[in-house]
Amino acid sequence: MPLTPLPRTIRSTIRPVGKLDCFSIAPIVWISPTGLSPGAAGTAVTDVIRLLIVAETRLYREGLVRLLGSLRRVQVVASAGDLEQTIGAMNTAAPIDVALIDMGMSDGAEVIERILQGSPRSRAVAMAIHDLPDDLVAAATAGATGYLSRDAAKEELVEALYRTSRGEVVCSSSIAATLVRFVAHPGSGGMREEELPLTSRERQIVELITQGMSNKEIARRLYIALPTVKNHIHHILEKLEVPRRMDVALRVGPMPGMADRFRS
Repeated sequence: MPLTPLPRTIRSTIRPVGKLDCFSIAPIVWISPTGLSPGAAGTAVTDVIRLLIVAETRLYREGLVRLLGSLRRVQVVASAGDLEQTIGAMNTAAPIDVALIDMGMSDGAEVIERILQGSPRSRAVAMAIHDLPDDLVAAATAGATGYLSRDAAKEELVEALYRTSRGEVVCSSSIAATLVRFVAHPGSGGMREEELPLTSRERQIVELITQGMSNKEIARRLYIALPTVKNHIHHILEKLEVPRRMDVALRVGPMPGMADRFRS
């Protein structure tokens, strides 16, 4: 599938990234499209967010309905298990402010696109999405403005719903890096592996950083001590001439399979 162009909502928000206010909360980055303070961007949030939940697995879907339906400021107006049920819900349910779509479905991007075609004022949050460029760009092209990884916590999910309903783009630092990279350099995958001035161990760690892993997760994955990981990252930042971990993904792009290939 083509990687470009991204939709206007993503392009207008991410392309002038140096002029944006980015609010970092835990591993989530909130990008305000107006440069206003958090909560002031976009249209005002209604007293209750009217939510559509789309997830293929019934048990999972019903759990989300119970969890989110119990919140004071969320009203679950409908739920669906596939594209056909989603179209039916759009025709019969109350107006929708935010749609939460499980990207584990094979047609998740198409579901997002159809929801936003039928309700252009709604916002879409892509849930359980992989940090893979094709998956992310497919969701972005369909019109999603919220992105949650598979290991997102309940608090992150709830906050993402509130912020997305205010017109903000919500995503993790690794997802933001991927989207920015493909906006700035369409079709580019970053530096080639042989171009990296890194040791084998540093390359392992770089790949895991681009996958969105924390320092503790990297230490567990590679069976090394946490201070050792921090020391390697310090050297990586120096060698790649970048100031932050998030910038590593922008610098090198995806490096699939390297951690397993060099694992010791």
